[in-house]
Amino acid sequence: MSTMFEHKTRKELLRRIGNISQAGGTRSIELQEGSERGVRAIDFDTGTGFRFTVLPDRGMDIFDASYCGCSLCFHSPTGAV
Repeated sequence: MSTMFEHKTRKELLRRIGNISQAGGTRSIELQEGSERGVRAIDFDTGTGFRFTVLPDRGMDIFDASYCGCSLCFHSPTGAV
């Protein structure tokens, strides 16, 4: 799969996009709703359509994953507790 991000330097990418985070990256978050309150998570975006969320305090469990918007995982009713 070819993307506009392949084999580009940071400078070349920044000529095409406004912010390097548009090409992918990570983001640390803390869940706030219900029984998930206080659970730390890290969202990963590979820039190729594959995105996933890791729970570092839960043995680096992959909590969520999707490819081009299609879910690749099962979510239990209890969530990330």
